[in-house]
Amino acid sequence: TDMNTPREETVYFGGRQWGKPNNMNPLSPNPNLFGMAQTDFPDEQLYETLYMYNLLTNEIYPLLADGDIEWNADNTVATVKINPDAKWNDGTPVTAEDVKATFDTHVKYQSTIGVDYEQYIESVTVNGDAVEFKCVSTELYNPLKVKQYLANTFVMQKAYIDTLSAEVSDDAAEFKQATMWDAPTSGPYKLTLYDSEQKVIFERDDNYWGQAESLWGGLAVPKYLVHNM
Repeated sequence: TDMNTPREETVYFGGRQWGKPNNMNPLSPNPNLFGMAQTDFPDEQLYETLYMYNLLTNEIYPLLADGDIEWNADNTVATVKINPDAKWNDGTPVTAEDVKATFDTHVKYQSTIGVDYEQYIESVTVNGDAVEFKCVSTELYNPLKVKQYLANTFVMQKAYIDTLSAEVSDDAAEFKQATMWDAPTSGPYKLTLYDSEQKVIFERDDNYWGQAESLWGGLAVPKYLVHNM
């Protein structure tokens, strides 16, 4: 039993964390941090995606999004509304502007995600409390890639992005190497230990917005998530 994380309140993980984390940066090519995978099956402990993908049913379900994706008649524009209950862990709301800023930042700094999805998404625009993702009109037109982006890309806070961009003078390399340990996140846990060679610890955020009836209606059961190395 770990004295800092009582066994009866802790879920332990193994096999996914082999050394000290590098950062908590969604643009980093290698955060080396359990909980930062942005794949078809992203971890939703810290940052969250607009939708969640279920491998067993091949369906996606709203997370930060409010309701299903709405496509126009010719499947060239996907509209996503943001759950009005969604909040960052600093208490401010998750907005459509945050979603747009996330995509634009990936493209601006040419992250792996930006390089991939700018081929398929021509633009992201804000329309009230909704975000519109426009497919490219080239031979790379592929609405399934837009759908994939919505389910595997962590949404970041625009205010934090703007502050960090100014601090690094829009330098792409510096932005992608920034540790972002202090970045606001919207997920059910906070990263509370990341500078140890032995383990990383996530602690449940008891103010997590997802306890609203519009999402889970309660908090996660484990108070701590621990990954030993």
